[in-house]
Amino acid sequence: MNNAPGMYLGVDGGGTKTAVAVGSFHPQRGLEIRSRVEGDSTNVGAIGWDRAQQRLLETMQEACRRANVRLDELRGACICLAGLSGLTDETRLRRWLTDNGLKGRCRVATDAHLLLAAAQPDGTPPWQQCEGIGLIAGTGSIALGIRGGRTVRSGGWGYLLGDEGSAFWLGKGLLDLACRAADQRNGPAQVVDSVLQFASIERPHDWIGWVYGAPDPRLRIASLAPLVFSLIDVPEVRRLVDAGAAALAGLVHSVARQLEYSGHDYPLVISGGVLVHQPTYVQRIMNTLAGLDCVPREMHQVSDPVVGALRLAIDREDHVD
Repeated sequence: MNNAPGMYLGVDGGGTKTAVAVGSFHPQRGLEIRSRVEGDSTNVGAIGWDRAQQRLLETMQEACRRANVRLDELRGACICLAGLSGLTDETRLRRWLTDNGLKGRCRVATDAHLLLAAAQPDGTPPWQQCEGIGLIAGTGSIALGIRGGRTVRSGGWGYLLGDEGSAFWLGKGLLDLACRAADQRNGPAQVVDSVLQFASIERPHDWIGWVYGAPDPRLRIASLAPLVFSLIDVPEVRRLVDAGAAALAGLVHSVARQLEYSGHDYPLVISGGVLVHQPTYVQRIMNTLAGLDCVPREMHQVSDPVVGALRLAIDREDHVD
């Protein structure tokens, strides 16, 4: 017999980290989070299924342990993992969850569903009926939207094919400027000293080992994003930031057109470290959207999307067997 009725689990598995929350919902008290645990990235496309599954299982088990509930006692779960591609991956993930003890119903959700659900005020379910556009700019970048039962996206191609405006993209752009300056190819000299100090190294050629010798060079490069904004008074860096903001605004504009939103008739939810911690970047994105006549009627910031995953797990009408 289930000893912990009403307990649910939500997972937000991103490119940098994975957050797992266990909680319940009470009509009077609202959403109650019993535990929240962070683990390493579970991006299936980046690290493969075996490593992603092992990390996910360990993080889920730790979240359940802290909430004093077993995985097989949960009434439901909502899982969002970066790197999933289509129904085949979703079916494989559900089967794996069942094989590892999850007996409750499970939903595999998109980033858009998580963001829109997380942005809603506390209240009574269902949360899955939310519509609008979500913009994520963390290690990578993507815009997603939901309207009238349709889910569309723009971006999310990964760091080799896209991710414009993301932390990686900004960090890579800064390193490009620094390498040009080190080679005396018209790069700003100030950037060289700043990157050397940030990386705690003495010579520009030491950047090679600093980047390629890192456990995950992509994350190492993305870590430079805060430095980019501290150097925004350097003209070349300012142009880099403006180009990133324009690219992210373009993602939002693309989704708005695909969903046939007219003018300002959509809510925008933003998330990801670059957007959450850099308000000047967000303002540049809004300025670009204004030039496209595509400013949202309202904007919300979500710092913890796993709340949306937990809410969607609780939404009984939205469970998928």
